[in-house]
Amino acid sequence: MMGYWYLNLMTKEMQFGEVCQSSNSLVTDFLNLNDDDPLIINTQFKIKESLEILDQTIKNNKFNEISISYNGGKDCLVMLILYLSSLSKHYSKEELNNFGELQSIYINYELQFPELIKFIESSTIRYKLNLTSITMNLKDGFEKYLSHNPQIKSIIVGTRRSDPFASDLKHIQKTDHGWPEFIRIHPVINWHYDEIWCFLKTNKIEYCKLYDQGFTSLGGINSTIPNPNLKLSNGGYLPAYKLLGNDSQERDGRNIKSIEKEVRDE
Repeated sequence: MMGYWYLNLMTKEMQFGEVCQSSNSLVTDFLNLNDDDPLIINTQFKIKESLEILDQTIKNNKFNEISISYNGGKDCLVMLILYLSSLSKHYSKEELNNFGELQSIYINYELQFPELIKFIESSTIRYKLNLTSITMNLKDGFEKYLSHNPQIKSIIVGTRRSDPFASDLKHIQKTDHGWPEFIRIHPVINWHYDEIWCFLKTNKIEYCKLYDQGFTSLGGINSTIPNPNLKLSNGGYLPAYKLLGNDSQERDGRNIKSIEKEVRDE
C-alpha cells in the first residue's frame, strides 16, 4: 500500500507545509522498508546520502536563498521529493505554509513534447513550485534568472553522474569560471538509473507518461526518440523502468546515431 496515502493526499488542495510533510512521510516509509532486495537496500543508502547533502544546504542557506532547477524529468522529480522531505525536518508546518511555495527555474531551448509540458504544469501545482520558465541555453538562462532573483545563492540540480559532463561533479560546488555565480547542489549525483525507478515505482509516484512509451531520457521533440533497446518486435516499446542495471544505455534515445539508425530500420 506504500505510496497510495501520499498520492491521495497530493490530489487534494494542500498547503505547502502539508506537501513537505507528506513527502517526508513517503521518504521515511521507504527508509523503514525491511527488504533483502539489493536494489531496495542500495536505494535506501542513496536516499540517506542525498538527505545529508540537502540538510547541509538548508542549514547553510536561508529558505529564500535556495532554488531548484526543475524540468519534469525522473531525476528532478526524485530530487524534488527529497528536498521537500528535508524541508519538513527544518521548518514547522506553519513556517512552510508562510513560505507558500518553492523558488524554481525551468530552462529550455528545444521544442518540447506536449506530454512533458502537461506534466510540468501539473507537478508545478501539485508540489507548490513558483516556476520561472526561460527559453534560452543554460548559461544565459541562469544569468537572466539570477539577475531577477539576486537573493538566490544555491540552486539544487537533478544531475546524475551518467549525464554528459557530470562524471567529476561533487555534491556541492561553485559554478565554473565564466558562468553566473552560484552554488550548485547535486543531491542525486551518485544515483543509478534503476535506483531512480525503484524509488518512483515503489512509492507509486506519478511521472511523465512518456516514460511508459519507451522514452528513458527526455530531451526535445527533434532530438529524442524512444530508447531502441526497449523496442518490441511488434513496433511498440517497453516502459522506461524495464531498462534496469545499465546506465550506459539510458541516453540511447538521445544519441544522434541511435536516432539515425532507428529511422533507417523503420
